Amino acid sequence: MIRSTMIFLGTYLMLFITTGAGLGAQSFELPENWADQEKDYAEYEGYVLEGIDWILTTPLEQEPEHRKRVNTFLMEWMTNSPDLTLVLELDILRFIQDSDELLMVFMGGYTRYALNAGEDHTLIDANTAGIETVIEFYNLNREELGQIDRIEKYIKLQREGNLRDHIQSVIN
Repeated sequence: MIRSTMIFLGTYLMLFITTGAGLGAQSFELPENWADQEKDYAEYEGYVLEGIDWILTTPLEQEPEHRKRVNTFLMEWMTNSPDLTLVLELDILRFIQDSDELLMVFMGGYTRYALNAGEDHTLIDANTAGIETVIEFYNLNREELGQIDRIEKYIKLQREGNLRDHIQSVIN
């Protein structure tokens, strides 16, 4: 399995947990007594994937309180799981200055990719998956988020087939 460390963007972590823009597409129930239990993180991977899907498919204006709870669960799992390494590159994530909500979206896409790919995933592919997830979420919530030029740049790179190469050049 993948070793766990997490490099994340200090201030944005707390901003993201304490703000909640909203959701509601399909239902997602958090695991019972998550905060009170000794954690076998692998046991919760299914909940994590469902939670990520919920975050990504539920419109921002719906269920803001539930979104906060889901974000908190996901953040705790992502930052503490011994089976996942998230390495976040600030130069890739500059768009979070425009919307802190997009940090969890990126981390969700990265995590979903890493869990599905297992040990075979690469840092470049995981970051690319994170950006592609942000693009998808942005397109679905553009009205609520407004135009974010940094994401528009990624959309153009994706359309031209150059997104992965760009991510690789930033990481290397």
